[in-house]
Amino acid sequence: MEVHAALARLSRNRLLALFTAVLAELSLIRVPAEAEADTAAVHGKIADAVLAGDASLARHRMSRHLRALAP
Repeated sequence: MEVHAALARLSRNRLLALFTAVLAELSLIRVPAEAEADTAAVHGKIADAVLAGDASLARHRMSRHLRALAP
């Protein structure tokens, strides 16, 4: 969940950063070891879009990531 906290901090939204930190502490979601590399790659692509200032691409990548996690 570190990437989520980092993205929240980058938003400069203190409430979002706090909420994300609390959620990370309480979360029961864990990435299976066999999926860690894929998850890290997706998180990296989202972070790249955020750092590039491309909100549309970041939003698109985040939406795809969240849809892939849905049951």
